[in-house]
Amino acid sequence: MSEPKQKRSRDRVQSILDAALRCFRAEGFRGASISKICAEAGISPGHLYHYFDSKEAIVEAIVASDRAAIQSTLAALAAEPDPIEALMKIILLPDASEGFKLDGVLSLEIYAESTRNPKVAAIVAGFNTEARAALVQLITGLQRDGRIPRKADAQSLASVLIAMTEGLMMREALDPAHKPKAVAPLVRRMLLSVLSMAEK
Repeated sequence: MSEPKQKRSRDRVQSILDAALRCFRAEGFRGASISKICAEAGISPGHLYHYFDSKEAIVEAIVASDRAAIQSTLAALAAEPDPIEALMKIILLPDASEGFKLDGVLSLEIYAESTRNPKVAAIVAGFNTEARAALVQLITGLQRDGRIPRKADAQSLASVLIAMTEGLMMREALDPAHKPKAVAPLVRRMLLSVLSMAEK
């Protein structure tokens, strides 16, 4: 395929994903039919099926994009001079989500669908496994460099960071007045407390 054709193909795929995200946000996963996504993207169902064979395949492509964004974000945070700031940036991702497709609202929708749709559940499980592994790798790297206590259990710390990140993301989705940065000072104190306990 020539470069111009490859670009048109990439642009069309991105147009479909963007349309699906708008539909998922407005209608929910169940309510966002293929026909509605096609109407939003300005294409026929036959054209969409040329790129994606189901809504689940669209979700998989969206999640793959966020998986790549998380990998690059965590790699960049490994070079953050202040390790506490690096960990805080993970927790506050909902407030600095440039490059990510799924915000709190859409994450809630996808997680809800995963409880009743085995295909979506498998996509979410794979995403969580890879994201967790990348986070553990970041934590162990900080420990290896002596930047956070070596006694801190990397798996447990990763669980805490993920829970805090998802909690703030969901809170922002449910309460538009909530802003993650407003709790940043408290998050810093909590992290320092957790790490100081690990030293003992």
